[in-house]
Amino acid sequence: MKNLLQIIILIFSSTLFGQDYYEVDLSREKPNLKNIVLKTRTLRDSTGITDYISNIQIYDINGISTLEFDLNKKGDTLEKITTSFPNKYSELQIHSYSNAKSDTAYYYYNKSNFEKKEIWKWGDNNETDTYEFFYDKNNRLLKQEVYFGVEKSWDTLIYKNDRITTVLSYDDTLERQDSISYLYNQKNHLAKILKFNLVNELQETQTFTTNQKGKFIEIIKEFKTFEWSKDKRKHIIRMEYHLNGELKTKIVEEYINGKLESKSELNFNKSGILKKIKMENIAKGITTEKKITLHNTGNRCTTP
Repeated sequence: MKNLLQIIILIFSSTLFGQDYYEVDLSREKPNLKNIVLKTRTLRDSTGITDYISNIQIYDINGISTLEFDLNKKGDTLEKITTSFPNKYSELQIHSYSNAKSDTAYYYYNKSNFEKKEIWKWGDNNETDTYEFFYDKNNRLLKQEVYFGVEKSWDTLIYKNDRITTVLSYDDTLERQDSISYLYNQKNHLAKILKFNLVNELQETQTFTTNQKGKFIEIIKEFKTFEWSKDKRKHIIRMEYHLNGELKTKIVEEYINGKLESKSELNFNKSGILKKIKMENIAKGITTEKKITLHNTGNRCTTP
C-alpha cells in the first residue's frame, strides 16, 4: 500500500534517470499505527496561505490504513482513497476524485508478503498499467516487468555475494536500453552508482558516504549535461539518525549550475514516522511546510 507519506519520501529520493533498486522495499507495509488518525496540516507559507488540514489517513484496529483524504483549504475532499482486502494476499484501492473519474489499483503479494503484481486502471482513459515482480527463493528481486498499455519494458537485476551489482533495462524491441552499475567499498557498503544509456554514455553518478553501521549519511547525485540542456544539475542528500538507528532528518538540496535552487527537509520521530516537511523553492522565493500529527480514536492527540 503506497500512502501519501511513502510517496512524498520517494519523491525526495528520486533521480532523473533510472530506478534505484538499492532503496526499493517491496515487502508489504507493516502495521504500526493501530486506532490512529494521521493528519497532515499545511502551515502558513510564504504566499500567505492559511493553515489547513490537507490530508487525513485513518488506521483501523489492526494498524491498516483503510481511508485517506486529500483536502483543499476549504475542507473539500479532492481525493478519497479507500482500501479493502479481497483476500489474505491482495489489496484493492479505489482513488475517487472530486473532478475526475476514479482510478483503481490492485496489489498482489506472495506468501512471504512481497509484492508480486500491481495493476492500475486509469479512469480518464480506460488504460491499464501493470507491474510484475519476480524473486528468487530468498525473495531477492530478479526482474521487474512493466506494461504501459501494450508497451512492455523490463529490468533484470544481477547479484554477486548477495549484493546487487548490475541492472539491465530492456524494451519490447528486446534491445538493451539502459544499465546501472553498483560499486562497493572494502566494508561492502554501497559507494557509487553509475548509470548509462543504450550507447554506454554515462548519464548519472551517485556517490555514497556511510557511517560505521553502513547507513547513508550523504548521497551526491550528479547528472550529465545534455545537448538539449546545458545546465549542470546536482543533488546533495544528507541524513541524520536517532540513537536507535531510525532516520531523524533527511535534507535534499538541488543545484543548477552551482546555484542552490531548492531545499527540502524531512523530520522523523524516534519510531521513524514522518512528522514535518519543509520545502523551499529558493529560485521563486516560496516556502511550504507540512506538519503531521497522530490522533487516537479517543480524540487524544499526540504529536510525533
